[in-house]
Amino acid sequence: MAGPLFVPENAPFSAEQRAWLNDFFAKQMAGGAVADDSGPTVPVTILWGSQTGNAESCAKRMGKALNGGRFETEIFDLSAYDISKLSEEKNVLLITSTYGDGEPPDNAADFVENLLAEDAPRMEGVKFSVLALGDTEYPDFCETGKVIDRRFGELGGERIYERVDCDVDYDEPFDVWKAGIIDVLGAGSAAAELAEIPAADEPYGKKKPFPAPVLNNYNLNGAGAFKATHHIEFSLEGSGLEYEAGDALGVVPVNPESVVDELLAALPFNTGREVPLPGGGEAPLKEALMHHYDIRSLNKNLVSAWQERSGSPYLRSVVEADDKAVWDDFFWGRELIDLVVDYPADFRDGEEFVGVLKKLQPRLYSISSSPKAHPGEVHLTVAIVTYDSHGRSRGGVCSTFLADRCEGVQPGVYVHVNKAFRPPSDGYCASHHGWPRHRDCSLPCFP
Repeated sequence: MAGPLFVPENAPFSAEQRAWLNDFFAKQMAGGAVADDSGPTVPVTILWGSQTGNAESCAKRMGKALNGGRFETEIFDLSAYDISKLSEEKNVLLITSTYGDGEPPDNAADFVENLLAEDAPRMEGVKFSVLALGDTEYPDFCETGKVIDRRFGELGGERIYERVDCDVDYDEPFDVWKAGIIDVLGAGSAAAELAEIPAADEPYGKKKPFPAPVLNNYNLNGAGAFKATHHIEFSLEGSGLEYEAGDALGVVPVNPESVVDELLAALPFNTGREVPLPGGGEAPLKEALMHHYDIRSLNKNLVSAWQERSGSPYLRSVVEADDKAVWDDFFWGRELIDLVVDYPADFRDGEEFVGVLKKLQPRLYSISSSPKAHPGEVHLTVAIVTYDSHGRSRGGVCSTFLADRCEGVQPGVYVHVNKAFRPPSDGYCASHHGWPRHRDCSLPCFP
């Protein structure tokens, strides 16, 4: 027998949303009452430092999850935040990426410098938590978040939830951090849970790339040129995706089938079974390696896990040295296939094997078209990366995919907004280094 219906069939929700809401309200009624919103307001300040937009996106998602009920939320770009107010805050959630060699992103540089100064504001009575975004392929993983987290503690702040360090695939650890913060602060409202209602029709974006038809794809370099540079045109019709000058296009690559086949032939277990995928679900190992796992980039965690199963004295010497120069020398020009062939490892099955691999990440390319000149399209100019190392011919995963392996395929794409990289909008001439532009300028001027 069906449970009670709190949301009418004609309400503006999908079937999935109605089912979720009916279940939610049924549980609340079974517990005696809906959560009380009558308690005192909980002020929460969310600060973000971002180079590519990921930390900003997390900050907005966190704000959305807290909006309503007892929470009074403010979100600040660190470049626009007055650090002197830090000592007046009650609850601070700071989300930041790390850029370059452990440096803060551009919009957080001044904040970090002032935070580390001797006259930085004290934080007694301020509760805080830090979410750090980074990439384990870099030695200074999440360094900016670690520095800020440590300094907040030194200044007397109270850490209400341990810092969470996220790799490039940050959605799952972000969700864990978000749930932990809401629990610690006390949701006190149905609003925080209602924010998690499943989306009816998720728009195209990084989580749901648009399968873009390729309209044109040709080499701009002449015959016999020592390099290849491709002009590639995609259709965005029906995607709802829009971009501005300065934005980038994320492209989801596919690993080369020939390399995947060589991997499968060299692995010491039954490769015909299904394996878990990074985002959930299962697929045959070949499909998983072609579409879902990074088989090119090596990192310390992968090599360390590999040497434990390989028994290679050389790999052990690399891991135990734990020296940046040694690591860099080993990583250069090597890929997963080199580990499989040159340092065989004893994996029991495909699930254990993919357990040491990272998710295949999209690649970002600067957009080289104008949305006004080419409505419904997006164009890229891509230098094709090819080289030889350790006796093998190699190539960039995405650039060679676009050049050689996307015929008849609709690559997944999304727009990566870059607000920090825009043409000037104040009528100044870039060619004249900031002089006012004028009608007679013979050099290219921004409008």
